[in-house]
Amino acid sequence: MGNYMGIGDFDNQPDVMKRLGPLFKIFETLKTQSEILDYGCQIGQITLNLAHKFPIHNYLGVDIADMHIEHARQFAENMGIWNVKYERHNRPSEIGKEFDLVFATEVMEHIADFRSFLIELEQKVNIGGLIFLSTPYGPFEAKTFYKIDVGKRQHIHNFEYDDIMDLVGHKTDLGVFYIHNHATPFGENNGNYYWWWKVTEHNNIGVIDYQRKELIQNPNFVHEERKETFLKHIAS
Repeated sequence: MGNYMGIGDFDNQPDVMKRLGPLFKIFETLKTQSEILDYGCQIGQITLNLAHKFPIHNYLGVDIADMHIEHARQFAENMGIWNVKYERHNRPSEIGKEFDLVFATEVMEHIADFRSFLIELEQKVNIGGLIFLSTPYGPFEAKTFYKIDVGKRQHIHNFEYDDIMDLVGHKTDLGVFYIHNHATPFGENNGNYYWWWKVTEHNNIGVIDYQRKELIQNPNFVHEERKETFLKHIAS
């Protein structure tokens, strides 16, 4: 989500307000001085806006890119926001503390071994704390699918509702919420899933049933005539 929003007040960004509505609801339930982790914070857009909107908590933003962390720290200083810190880490296990709330917005779809990542991320949540994820759903990269080499595409996973249930359907106080963004010219939906749960134990993440996923795939997605039509569309 960091790519789609600027540094500033959420109240002046209605699209962001809509997309982060479920996260705002969670913030309303937190105790004062909660410890909050934004994993995959990019240049700190979400962290800074949350720290501005909910200043009674303490925030840590983590990203894998040194440049992002440098920019985030500079933005925080320029905005006079002092309840946010930023650190560079390659994976959640490197972070030296636990949190009352951990969130990762539009991160999972970029990670090859997402299950190991999710296990590590959940371990950073105090027992009784909350974890919140958002993941895009649909062919967001469809217009560049045949133009960009596989190794350069950003989204390497597409989490459907059933995938989420395979992974965390057994979790306590699980919430799953879908917000529609737009449809492609072929009628496929693009949107975001928001999923969160209360952490009552660690290391209990399920496994996605890829046989189920393969069986329900629409054969039209790989039909040669459909591909030709799509190529004409994106070339126009």
